Amino acid sequence: MEGEERAQIQSIPTSTSIVHVKQKSSWDCGIACLQMVLQLLGKDVSCLDQLVKEMDADQSIWTVDLAYLLSKFSVPSTLYSTHLGVQEDYTSIPFYKRRFNQDKVRVERLMGECKSHGYECIQRKLTIDELSDKLVGGKCVIISLVDWNLMHCTDCSQSPSQMCAKMCSHLGRCVLGTYQGHFILLTDISTENDRVTFHNPGISKGPCFCSLKMFDTARTAVGTDEDLLVIERDT
Repeated sequence: MEGEERAQIQSIPTSTSIVHVKQKSSWDCGIACLQMVLQLLGKDVSCLDQLVKEMDADQSIWTVDLAYLLSKFSVPSTLYSTHLGVQEDYTSIPFYKRRFNQDKVRVERLMGECKSHGYECIQRKLTIDELSDKLVGGKCVIISLVDWNLMHCTDCSQSPSQMCAKMCSHLGRCVLGTYQGHFILLTDISTENDRVTFHNPGISKGPCFCSLKMFDTARTAVGTDEDLLVIERDT
């Protein structure tokens, strides 16, 4: 990348431009992340809740659901995952068990129809360096699926145990001791400063921060398939 072009890209604000959205229920963290992205791109989100209901995903959201919903707003995206489809082993994970069969039909259909809807599904993992490069200067924002039991904001005034108690109260159940899938919105990864900047829709304000190691452990946990939804900004 030429020096002048890189300087121009780095001048684009990202996290400071995002209007933080808090999730309304235990299952809609992905929808809250999606709303942040759509508002950042200047889209009218008034029809978002209705679109979610129409696709029968108003109790359980998978990453490909978010890609499909973005396509309804003419926003292209790329889903990266280590497994394209639904892993049968996940029926033993309480987080997925309740709606597994119903979700499976929808998820596999949307995976198969990706090109016709205007999003890509690519089976591969992205490294921390690749993620950092995509986020430089606000070129992209990325919705990441993590195991929230393995992650917290290192800059929040609350301790991890207090944050867990708050999240458990919000979710209506204790999340300790089992996989807790949670979508977050990534805005910056600094390998030099060992700092990941993200918005956590489980709390009322953002951004939040954590170390590279903490984020990498949470995003590669069993149950995540290392799902990442990359959305390019028209800069």
